[in-house]
Amino acid sequence: MTYLDGFSDRGSFVDPENTAEAVTQDIELMRLVGTLGPEDREVLNLHLAGLTHREIGQKIDTTPKGIERRLARIHTRLRDIVASEETA
Repeated sequence: MTYLDGFSDRGSFVDPENTAEAVTQDIELMRLVGTLGPEDREVLNLHLAGLTHREIGQKIDTTPKGIERRLARIHTRLRDIVASEETA
């Protein structure tokens, strides 16, 4: 085990078993986000970075309500993909 193996990027100790699970979840999330188009990925990334709907709208030239609707569609699409994979 190297010096950094047990530590998160915030410097706190992380259980290696939980870390492996988190990495698996991160990989799954990246795969799901990869199914989105480039515009939807941009909106999602800006949202996850903490920007408000207004700030995102200013960046991509749309309204905050348009961003809210787009994020709802993204959420529905990702949820539907997961649901269809669980029933397959």
